[in-house]
Amino acid sequence: FDEHVQPNDHPNESHLSANDSGGAIFLNDSGDGVWKLAGINYAVDDLYAMPDIASEFAAAIFDARGYYTYDGTNFTLISGPDPVPTGFYDSRISSELAWIGSVIATPQVGFEGNFLTLTYNKLLVPNSDLTYTVEQSSDLMNWTTATTQDEPGAVTGDIQVIKAKIPVGAGTHLFARLRVTRPPPPPATNLHSPAAPVKMVPIDD
Repeated sequence: FDEHVQPNDHPNESHLSANDSGGAIFLNDSGDGVWKLAGINYAVDDLYAMPDIASEFAAAIFDARGYYTYDGTNFTLISGPDPVPTGFYDSRISSELAWIGSVIATPQVGFEGNFLTLTYNKLLVPNSDLTYTVEQSSDLMNWTTATTQDEPGAVTGDIQVIKAKIPVGAGTHLFARLRVTRPPPPPATNLHSPAAPVKMVPIDD
């Protein structure tokens, strides 16, 4: 830490250590004081103390010069005139939002009068982030989008209970399922694709 070119030019310095996996990365990207969960800590770069596979170790290193990297075949000495910090990685929340939404949804099937009901937990995010679609089938093979009467329920934090009511009609079989999808993101304007892990490089000279 604190190898500055100018005073306080690197105010945010960090790295991961043992047991940090599963921890959170928060961002205040809107400038409105609201911090948002952006990622979950995943890993750090692997290093090798010497050109020997038995010397493998993972660590938070702010200057890796003198150690070796290994690509599965060759060892390469890390060198150079300036400190070489290792990086740490996080899994993006945004790219896994549909999966998170599907896990949280926990849909439950019921029956009310002449309606089949599907009650689920919905993340309160814009439709551009997540789309919830109730589908129906009479044979579990062919599915169509159901025409539902939605009854919004209780809100807890960022989750709202939704009861979707599907008319049973004259059919003898009716099945329902919930599909949670994330619309394709706009074309990337930087080097990282939306689904790629984020590499966080410690700021250090």
